[in-house]
Amino acid sequence: MSDISLDVSLDSITPCLNKLANDVGPRGRAALLKNLGREVAAVATRAFDEPDLRPAIWPARSGKSKYYKPGNWPLLKKKMLLWRSIRVSEANEWHVVVSSDRPYAIYHQTGTRNMPARPFFPEDGAGNPTPAIMARLAMRARAWMDRIAKG
Repeated sequence: MSDISLDVSLDSITPCLNKLANDVGPRGRAALLKNLGREVAAVATRAFDEPDLRPAIWPARSGKSKYYKPGNWPLLKKKMLLWRSIRVSEANEWHVVVSSDRPYAIYHQTGTRNMPARPFFPEDGAGNPTPAIMARLAMRARAWMDRIAKG
């Protein structure tokens, strides 16, 4: 497992949704959080192609790389291993972890001395979900809870 992951827990969701989640019991909470984790994974995966979903602007290729040629593959998608590796890796009734098993994922997310960061996970650099993903998760959680309430 790589060092890069995003952990969303019930206490990071609004208190109203937290109360509703507690009302549905452990299986309901686990299902809700897994559902939210899938949304985070989907946003992280789509960020490779949709700049508006990225937590920060990706710098263009430098042109110094021996692999760079104009018209090459899109950034970070040469073999698509990183792109395909983003998934819900752990979920229970209190939290869900979305991660990548690629050992180099952390270097692309945070950058290195010789490589600029090209973040794709919707987190603020300190491991916290971005406000945009939290709004998406709150909306998705409300829709999920509405479906549960209606039976």
